[in-house]
Amino acid sequence: MTRIWLPFPPSTNGLFSQRLIRGRVIRIPATRYTKWKKEAKRHLVGFKQIAGIVRLKLELTPPNKLARDADNYNKAVIDALVQNGILEDDSSAFVRSVMAEWNEPCAKTQGVVVRVTALKAKVPKHDAQQMDLLSWTPRKNGKASSKAKQSRVR
Repeated sequence: MTRIWLPFPPSTNGLFSQRLIRGRVIRIPATRYTKWKKEAKRHLVGFKQIAGIVRLKLELTPPNKLARDADNYNKAVIDALVQNGILEDDSSAFVRSVMAEWNEPCAKTQGVVVRVTALKAKVPKHDAQQMDLLSWTPRKNGKASSKAKQSRVR
């Protein structure tokens, strides 16, 4: 298990702002998020990549007693781990579970401790049968079948 401390992340609700540029809505990283990513990068220097399937546990220590949703802080942390090469990817093929829990608020020790547990070294590739199972659609009569089978019948 690898233990990583990062500064307290911004909420997902405040990661991006939107601007209207030449008639198009553009999503721009918020200033606070940009500053947090730079600070997080400094803390991630020296950690090696954790390859394969992992489980993440985030222990959040907020700076004050404001009510917050724990799931709003996962995105910034996980994206920082991927962008800095600690995790290969944040898709479900690599990150099997994410658990977030709160510690008591403390202005001095605010931040997030990320515990990364490696489950498997390699991600198994899907074979043809598994891909067929992933692409199933219900028939009009209510019975399920795969698209591949339907296309072969026609």
